[in-house]
Amino acid sequence: MKVFISWSGEMSKAVAEALHSWLPCVIQALKPWVSSHDIQRGVRWSPALAKELDETKVGIICLTPDNLKAPWILFEAGALSKTVDTAFVCPFLFKVENSDLEDPLAQFQTTKAQKDETRNLIQTINKCSGAFALDEGALNRVFEKWWPDLEKRLRAIPVSRAAAKLPKRTDREILEEILEHVRNASKTISSSRAVAPSKAVPPAAPEQPPEDPQLAAIKVKVYGQSNFLGSCLEHMSNWHFENGEVTFLYARKDAFFADLLKSREQQEILRTACTQVMGQPVKICVRLEDQVGGELPLGGPMR
Repeated sequence: MKVFISWSGEMSKAVAEALHSWLPCVIQALKPWVSSHDIQRGVRWSPALAKELDETKVGIICLTPDNLKAPWILFEAGALSKTVDTAFVCPFLFKVENSDLEDPLAQFQTTKAQKDETRNLIQTINKCSGAFALDEGALNRVFEKWWPDLEKRLRAIPVSRAAAKLPKRTDREILEEILEHVRNASKTISSSRAVAPSKAVPPAAPEQPPEDPQLAAIKVKVYGQSNFLGSCLEHMSNWHFENGEVTFLYARKDAFFADLLKSREQQEILRTACTQVMGQPVKICVRLEDQVGGELPLGGPMR
């Protein structure tokens, strides 16, 4: 079973590599994937990332004091949350407290780099392993045997200078964030209790406009080749077909989905699906919605 391990920065990379070698010792059926190990030099990151996300059931995000707002961490956390059940997206906190996290990372169930919480993480991963899952007794025995090895490697990871200089969030900042969440929840509850006659028939929900049949057909064919690529199409804001070119438009906030569509492998799947639906050879274009209408450049956030 594939386990996707996300990292950004030297501390986080060391944690990711420790988990990469340790996890199969506990559950042999696991196949952890870390880009620093598993993307060959010269291979474009976009197709490799798309392929791994398409096959991943569990994602571990290695968080350290110096990467909590790193673009790459937020990028991969967003991608994981769209393609993996959020119950199995697991931030692994190394020298970080839950109170240090802000949205969107604060929305996930976290694991501290401590024995008991790491055991809980292993139990969660084991439940996802299907026929390869170990029984609880065997899992505990194997975990007890191998935990000292991971603990030793984690203790040996030095704190980076950047992490040592980062200020901690103040109590006031944390309280203000909690207050904001409480206020938002209160507004939601108040809206749901809008004044209305108790016996009145609730108004019917507005009907959603039917999806364009050609686009629906394209999605069916794409999903038949790649669930990940199909999920990327779900996040586009618009599309059109003109002069033999199919253009997929994305809002700037969903730029990373657009970028993933631009690899040669993904483009070929899209081109084949669109050609079959349109009944003629087509070109594929992926753009961001902006005033200039410029095409999104290849590449992704830096680690």
